[in-house]
Amino acid sequence: DARALDASGDSIDAVLVADGDGRVRSMRVAPGLAHPRALHASPDAMRACAASEETDEVFLVSATGESERIEVDGGPSDCGFLDDGHLVVARRFADALLVRGDDGETRSYEVGEGATALAVDRAARRIAVLRDLGGRGEVVVVEPDLLEPGEEPVLARAALVGTPDLVAFDGTGALVVALRSPARLERLVIRELDGTLAPAASRALAMPAVAMTTSHGGRDVL
Repeated sequence: DARALDASGDSIDAVLVADGDGRVRSMRVAPGLAHPRALHASPDAMRACAASEETDEVFLVSATGESERIEVDGGPSDCGFLDDGHLVVARRFADALLVRGDDGETRSYEVGEGATALAVDRAARRIAVLRDLGGRGEVVVVEPDLLEPGEEPVLARAALVGTPDLVAFDGTGALVVALRSPARLERLVIRELDGTLAPAASRALAMPAVAMTTSHGGRDVL
């Protein structure tokens, strides 16, 4: 972990192998800089969060100017708020989705590695997670409040043909997924009885979508 070494230029020895012949070379450590992505606001608009995959951190910024850096291992790729008191974090290199309370208590939900984006339906208290599996994808819907013994918090899963980029809930509780390759939008309806996501509509795009959000009140996906 480069953060454990001095940022002024500590060095490590690395073995470079070519054609079966190894050579030891000294390499200077350059700790990665934070790279927060999109900001996501809490329901009361008093805080915003952003994930920095490069430094394994999630940034919290409050409306009063206070900020906090939370260490999250596994490459946090996206974040959001389940409610005003619970932060949700998706991770690319770990198989569990995290829900962290303001008291520091963290619960994990197995969804699989490769998580790249998430969306939250606060009314239904559901979380959708996109997984990039290398040329194909998957969307997983989690209900974190299902914590009784024997209950499975993963409500539904569906395979995606293509590379998923963005996800959002529409006003009906259905999912809208933007795929990068091939460039298109997919609308998926949750079938709660059998735990599946059924395709409801599809639209090809000339270019991949670069951003997606819901309107105020959550009725429309833009």
